Amino acid sequence: MNEIFYHASNIGNLTEIKPLSKLHGSGEAVSYFTPIRAYALFYLRDMEINHVTCGVNKDGIVVYHEQFLNQLQTLYQGRSGYLYICENKNMELAHTNGVWAASQSLIPSKTEYVADVYAEILKAEESGAIHVVRYDSLPDEKKQEYVDMMKNVILKQGYLSSNSKKALFFKENFAEAWKIAQHEKYPHLIIIHGAPGSGKSTTASLLHKKLRSPWFEFGWISEFRNLNPHTEITWEQETDISFENLVLVVKNYIRHGFKNIIITDINFDSQILRLPEIFDGFQYRLFTLYATDETLKTRILKRDNGNTFRDWESSLKLNALLTSRPLLPNEIRICSESISADEVVIKIMEEIMK
Repeated sequence: MNEIFYHASNIGNLTEIKPLSKLHGSGEAVSYFTPIRAYALFYLRDMEINHVTCGVNKDGIVVYHEQFLNQLQTLYQGRSGYLYICENKNMELAHTNGVWAASQSLIPSKTEYVADVYAEILKAEESGAIHVVRYDSLPDEKKQEYVDMMKNVILKQGYLSSNSKKALFFKENFAEAWKIAQHEKYPHLIIIHGAPGSGKSTTASLLHKKLRSPWFEFGWISEFRNLNPHTEITWEQETDISFENLVLVVKNYIRHGFKNIIITDINFDSQILRLPEIFDGFQYRLFTLYATDETLKTRILKRDNGNTFRDWESSLKLNALLTSRPLLPNEIRICSESISADEVVIKIMEEIMK
């Protein structure tokens, strides 16, 4: 039976080790210890990141697995901390080999200050107490396994929408997994719909700057019109052809790996109703903006951005239609009445990240 146990902490001058952790499975309040000093060194870590990837094998050797290049150095160089040495006082073996748990407070008999954790780990590696499986020695299959695993962690923990230190750690050190997670999380298309004056273009412009993704105004149909005067074609046919051409362009961007493609100004509600058919097999979110009649009328009549549309009556009719019918598939409605365009963008981002 081991008599000497180590407890790692970033806090100095502790006079007792209190049971402030929770035992895996039962939730019982415990403090954790290990009889292996080399193992304790790895727990002198940045608690906000708390990325510990080691264990103790059957021979009592600590095996540390790097999951990205230079992980050991990145996490431990420049770190210091304290190892509190306690005698065995009714400790019990925990769920992990080499880890013991105490349910009562213990008084340390000795404290060791570790000025350079990284240097101590390298010494223990040289002595054979630690074996480091370095990332650059891994086969491609194992590296890909880590990418897939970290992608799942990023999505499960919601790191894509977090500014925490741990999220930034994953973004910086698991860049490939982060990119894949973004592609799986974010929709192919963000479609912004609404009556004239609801704030579609302003919102799309801000969203475009924030996401740095392609933005298509389907009102650009005139640029696709048939310029051959000898071809007889109705305006309705011309509009349908132009819409179909724009859909093909958008789908081509998606096939080349683009996400968060922003679409505005789908001029006909009949085309909005066909979205499930048009974009079958693609991920899209439809955000419908609306406001009160008075606000829409005021915005339209006071426009100073070069938009010459002034038919506020047709805008009110479309607004009434959009807000009275049942929600369409993948539709989220946002009232732009008393909030800024920046706040509308925040709401859209929150919905995308759910």
